[in-house]
Amino acid sequence: MSLKLGSKNGAEVHKEQHSKNFKNTKISDNAIESLKTKFDKVFDSGKHNVFTSSVLSYLKEIDCPIAGIRCLGLGSLESEIYPLHQLCLLKQIVDQLSTKKDIVVSLWDPIFTVLDKEFIQSKLHYVVEEKPSFENGRNDILYYMPHFPIEEIEKILVNCEPLLLLTNDLQAYSLRLSSWKFLSLYPICASISFLSETENLANDDSQKAPLVSSSVGDFHFVKKKHRNRRKKGITPVLPKKQDYNLDTKYFIKACVKRFPYDTHSTLEYSLTDICFIKLTRRSTDKISN
Repeated sequence: MSLKLGSKNGAEVHKEQHSKNFKNTKISDNAIESLKTKFDKVFDSGKHNVFTSSVLSYLKEIDCPIAGIRCLGLGSLESEIYPLHQLCLLKQIVDQLSTKKDIVVSLWDPIFTVLDKEFIQSKLHYVVEEKPSFENGRNDILYYMPHFPIEEIEKILVNCEPLLLLTNDLQAYSLRLSSWKFLSLYPICASISFLSETENLANDDSQKAPLVSSSVGDFHFVKKKHRNRRKKGITPVLPKKQDYNLDTKYFIKACVKRFPYDTHSTLEYSLTDICFIKLTRRSTDKISN
């Protein structure tokens, strides 16, 4: 018996069969209700924590025109507690925004289980999809990516060009990596970190002399030598100023809002180093190649 080769290769056939088996997997109502009970308990316990209250107040204050939220990388809800805390924050944001208009909420994580998906779609009425239904480059989509790998954040910035993000504080990476390495590995993230730090310094009236962090890579303070110590031919060497090629980026301004949190709280520990990033888009005719 001979086999005819079709247009699909083995990997595609396997993926299709896996998808069918996944869809046919039946999750009991008891399992969904059990996860809902667990979620509700976490949700009620974290309604009035410092971090969540600060985030909600800030979103109300700036009044951003958010029409949709793309949530990535939560993790499995049924196996860990931290994703539940992060999902609780998402729900509170959606609940607040939904009082004015309907919000499209799209989630994806490749490790979502069947139960995770059923719960999100049937109980929260959010969409679980690998590729979002809304197009890239929109100004009114909030990307919520708590504790997301920086490699993936860079990809989202390159491919989707979002303006609103609730994600990792990129400044933290500038403290772990040299300015050169940060820029070479993650040029968009490094540029946002640089611009946001510059913006913060410009708006800080109490800081008379602008002190730029050494992680930014532009300035380092050199300890002044004593006058009686003269060594001819020795000149202090400053690190080379990094070229961020800002004219090539899709944004011209980056503002970062950081929120207080309690490190002793399980809920708030799930949201450490999360900040709100707001970018200002550059006119398309002004982007250099």
